[in-house]
Amino acid sequence: MGLGARVVGLRNDACSAEKADDGTLYGWYHLEPGGICPGAHPKAPQMNFTAPKIGAVKSRDKGATWHDLGIVLEAPPLIRCDTKNFYFVGGNGDFSIMLDAQHRWLYFFISTYVGEAPQQGVAIARMRWADRDAPAGTVWKWHEGNW
Repeated sequence: MGLGARVVGLRNDACSAEKADDGTLYGWYHLEPGGICPGAHPKAPQMNFTAPKIGAVKSRDKGATWHDLGIVLEAPPLIRCDTKNFYFVGGNGDFSIMLDAQHRWLYFFISTYVGEAPQQGVAIARMRWADRDAPAGTVWKWHEGNW
């Protein structure tokens, strides 16, 4: 799955992929839903506010087609329509993944846009690699010393 690959029916950007031992490709995408905070900045109506989410896909045909596995990381609904950046009003942004050497855990390194500035920045999350075929609800962020 190359950068910029698309999943039919989704507005997204492919960000990361990992190949399983059986040849199945697993990908994770950055989804930017639109229509958040309409009219919040009347002087900049061209801006399309978003609160990004992270979803997963898989392909059994070397990336020719992809099956959407759903959203795996979604931030709390703490939307800040009074933002001054004109882009993000919350959510999880760009990210990278890393599979550990034992193939037990898949780690996500994520930019976050939730809450006040001290709460924003880079976060880490993980899921069991064994959960890759049904990943929704299996990804946990590191927060205050716990997953």
